[in-house]
Amino acid sequence: MKFPMFRNRKWIDLYPAVEDVFAGDYDQCRRAFFPVCSVDLRALDSRLQQKLHLVYFNNDPYNESAHSHFTTYCNLHSIGFDVIGHRYRFQADFGYFDMTPDWQEPYEQTCQSYAELRKRLRDTDFEYQLGGTPNWVQEDATPVDPSGRPMRFIMHYFSMFDFQDGCARDIYLFYSAAHNLPRSRRELRDNTTFGRDGGENSATTRQHGIVPRFHLI
Repeated sequence: MKFPMFRNRKWIDLYPAVEDVFAGDYDQCRRAFFPVCSVDLRALDSRLQQKLHLVYFNNDPYNESAHSHFTTYCNLHSIGFDVIGHRYRFQADFGYFDMTPDWQEPYEQTCQSYAELRKRLRDTDFEYQLGGTPNWVQEDATPVDPSGRPMRFIMHYFSMFDFQDGCARDIYLFYSAAHNLPRSRRELRDNTTFGRDGGENSATTRQHGIVPRFHLI
């Protein structure tokens, strides 16, 4: 199946500033989150007058105290945000991101990778899937909104080519228009596994250059 090529740059911004993504708590957000891109949902549906943000995060899986900060939409593998205009507010306490000494090195590698990405933006390779059906590396983990309805799949991003922190992660972004609720789901992938089948209703692209091109349904 062929997919139309969409080139209008106004729908997406790569590596946006923290101040453009979050509605406050900038210092804490700068330490916890690494914004990958902002997506205007009109790229998928002209009725959706909202902008969402896909953010990378590298929380310590060995920090058991973080469990005390888990919420319905924030746990070991996923995070949730409240939407304030077109910006996010983290739904949990930032103690969620406390780390043990053993996790300091991977976290510093994440920080270094992100700084380099923002500096060499024009030479950045960006792999993503926009719209269609999520291609789960593991089992289907589509989240549901507060009404119990499956949330709409927005984007799938693979981190390995951007973040050299030893954590090859697939991040899935979902959205509930009825509740104006975004949610990110993360899966850890074996670093040796690169293949991905884009599925019947979507396509995945690894596009070189500052202006990403979307394969849309």
